[in-house]
Amino acid sequence: MLVIMHTHSEVVTIANEVIETLNERESGYRIAAEHIKDASVGGVFSDFMSQSTKFTSELMPYSDEASPKEIGKGPLASIYQGWMNLKEKISGGNINSIINDCLAGEEAAVKVYEAALKDEEIPVDLKFILERQYGEIKAAQEKLKMLKK
Repeated sequence: MLVIMHTHSEVVTIANEVIETLNERESGYRIAAEHIKDASVGGVFSDFMSQSTKFTSELMPYSDEASPKEIGKGPLASIYQGWMNLKEKISGGNINSIINDCLAGEEAAVKVYEAALKDEEIPVDLKFILERQYGEIKAAQEKLKMLKK
């Protein structure tokens, strides 16, 4: 059986796409945590923000950028619309509306992870990291659903 591994640049592209998603996720939860009136929900948002930062640091060895913040808006930017909607609606403070927008952002993140994990040629160590992170993001989705009032 012939196994073809990705070139370094292909691995970097995969890592950068996931890091870009995590940057958007972190930003979205930061905004939500700063503006939500319910302290317990705000704490959950802060936890998810920290989770994104942790996930990013785990993926940085696969990136060619010196800092995760240098990874800009790429062609995947349109799928992050859920986080952008959050910025527009946050002033109302409606908890269900904010949670729905967070769920939309999480769904975008899930799609990015699923696309990366479908690639059978990514290095085993990167695949292991992505699988674990994917499971934690799916768990975050479920926790958000339980927070809806």
